[in-house]
Parts: sequence; structure tokens; C-alpha cells
Amino acid sequence: MGKSADIKRRLEQQRQHRQDGADNEGTPTAVASSPQAAPSSGTHRTVSAPLSKLDYALYATIYITLQLLFNYLELGAAFFCVAGCVFMYIFTSEGQRRPGELSPYSVFNKDFQAIQGTFDAAKMEREMRYGMYANQAPA
Repeated sequence: MGKSADIKRRLEQQRQHRQDGADNEGTPTAVASSPQAAPSSGTHRTVSAPLSKLDYALYATIYITLQLLFNYLELGAAFFCVAGCVFMYIFTSEGQRRPGELSPYSVFNKDFQAIQGTFDAAKMEREMRYGMYANQAPA
């Protein structure tokens, strides 16, 4: 009975710690509690911790094991294609941005603000009409 009570006590401490918005560096997820990071719906946003070399080694081992299994079942090519799609989705998903960080897609930014270096048709037209340095102030 004492072990069960200890587990419940530690679980309650972790919940309280997350509700307080403390930094959870040792755990895989941390709850963002700053007003800039929290979405307007009132729910907490979960931010994933970066993966370590051990995590990558574990994922590679799991993938190789499954690839060998599916090769044995003569479904290796199908598994390779599905795993490739899954990897592309996982590693190219945007995830959560830091407060103030802009999305590469201006439609997701406040006031449709574009990032530096984005091709803009209006800017291209200005440069064609008035020259490349039309927007810069004289030095």
C-alpha cells in the first residue's frame, strides 16, 4: 500500500509542477505557460524536447529491424515506401514555433508578414519599374 501512495504522491507533484509552469528540462515534454506561448483557446501547448543521439540510434535500430522483418515477408519495398512517407512527415512537420518566430508561409503569420528573402510580386514589379534600389533610403 505504501508504494501505491508514493506513486500517487509523485504523480500529483508532477502535475502541480506542470501547472506552475516550471521548466521541465529532464522530461520529454514541457508545458509552455508564458502568455505569448499559450494559444488563445486557453489550453496548454506542449513543446517537445530535442532528440538525443540515443533516441536516433533507437529509431534507426527499430527501423532496420522492421525493414529486415518485412524483407523476410517479401514486403520490403512497400515498407520502405511507407516508412519514407512517415519519416518525411515527422521530420518536415513544422511543430511549435517560439514566440515571435515567423512561419515560412506568410498566410500563417500575423498581418500576413513575409520572412526576409521571400519572393514578392509587388517588390519584383517595383524593382523592374524603378530599379533595384528604389526602396532604399539614400546614404
